[in-house]
Amino acid sequence: MRTTIKAQMLKALAFCVTGVLLFLIEQACSGRVAAIQQIVFIIGLSGVFFAMGLMVNSIYLSLVRKGSKQLMGFFLLCKLARFVVAVLLLVIYALADGSNLLLFAINLLVIYLVEMVLSVIYYARVERNTPKNQ
Repeated sequence: MRTTIKAQMLKALAFCVTGVLLFLIEQACSGRVAAIQQIVFIIGLSGVFFAMGLMVNSIYLSLVRKGSKQLMGFFLLCKLARFVVAVLLLVIYALADGSNLLLFAINLLVIYLVEMVLSVIYYARVERNTPKNQ
């Protein structure tokens, strides 16, 4: 449980740092107005992926405790679900508000990659610390 809380705090911190960096880079490259317009989307994307991560981690930990043999399938299903959500968010944004689509796509990609890297590291640590005889 302690590892999970530390991992979630690290993920929240990573999303905050990523959001600030994305804003600063966008401000330097595209101007202040475009960067300010993307702040809401950066926060929203971070919130969506953070919430998905919390939900997936709680399910994953319950499967690990039960000693389920379907962990690899669950892990792959979660990766697919994250990808589908990312594509849907991109399509919805493109249809609803096509302005600054490239900036939104870059924000989505960076936040998606941060989530994926942190989740893979977390799952690898949990798997390493789980006894093999389960």
